[in-house]
Amino acid sequence: MKSISILDETQKINEQSARIKPFPLNPLFIDNDTPAWDSDDIDPKLQDEILRLEFEDGIEYYDDIVEKIYSTHKLGGYPSFTQGGVSFGEDYPFVFQISSDEKARFNIVDSGSFYFFYNQEKRDWIVYCDFY
Repeated sequence: MKSISILDETQKINEQSARIKPFPLNPLFIDNDTPAWDSDDIDPKLQDEILRLEFEDGIEYYDDIVEKIYSTHKLGGYPSFTQGGVSFGEDYPFVFQISSDEKARFNIVDSGSFYFFYNQEKRDWIVYCDFY
C-alpha cells in the first residue's frame, strides 16, 4: 500500500474482478463502536476497573457495557478481530477494516477481514488478516 501526498500522483485503474460484485457502500456514522474484550484496545486501567465491577457488582462486559461490536467494513473505531489479542502498538493505530461480504460475493479465507494500521511518522502500513 502506498501513501501519497497529492492526488496528482495517482492514476485511475479500472480493473474489476469477475467474481466480486461491485456495489456502493452507504456510510453510516456509528458512535457506539466498542472494542472486543479479548482485544488489546481497552486501556489496562479501564480493564482492571471493569474486572473489579464484574467481581464486586456482578456486571458483565458484553451484557452491561458493550452496545454492539461492528464486524463489518469500517473506517476508524475499533478493529473487530475474529481472533483476539492482536496489537501493533500505539505507533500503528487502526485505520480501517475490509470484511467478507456476502452481498459483494467477497470472502476473505473463511468469513475473515483485512485490518489496516498506519504509522504516520514512518509513512508505513501494516495489513493484518484473520478469519474463522
